[in-house]
Amino acid sequence: IGAEYIKREAKTGASKQGYARKWNYTYLPYAWDTPDAFLSWAYSTELGSRFPHGALRMINPVLKYVAMHDALTTQRCSLALWTDADAVILNWDIEASFTYPGAATSSASSKPPYAMYVADKAPRGMPPEINDTDVDWCSSHSPC
Repeated sequence: IGAEYIKREAKTGASKQGYARKWNYTYLPYAWDTPDAFLSWAYSTELGSRFPHGALRMINPVLKYVAMHDALTTQRCSLALWTDADAVILNWDIEASFTYPGAATSSASSKPPYAMYVADKAPRGMPPEINDTDVDWCSSHSPC
């Protein structure tokens, strides 16, 4: 949210757009100029309206669910994949699905999963001497 978020998403969004195009997915970036604009939108959604005004703050993880709920209901997506603004999709040959390699599944239910959370083992962040907002390796419309 805000200028830094939008700047970062502009770079990493290219890999997500290309990946979505390859698998015939819809790419729905959720970006606002200010936190207040985002919170105003969040409270206007069906899920966000369930919370008392002032209960949702920018550090509240529920906000991710508000965006996901919007994608699945208002936007009528059958599945949704959430990524943060700084995430990059490197391997375009793996389809985002509930059969993602290494995903934990349950044999206790015959129903398809409702949600799946993936924790990647890859290192996070850049060394302090590298200004990652100036790196262009991830702003590609083809696989990195």
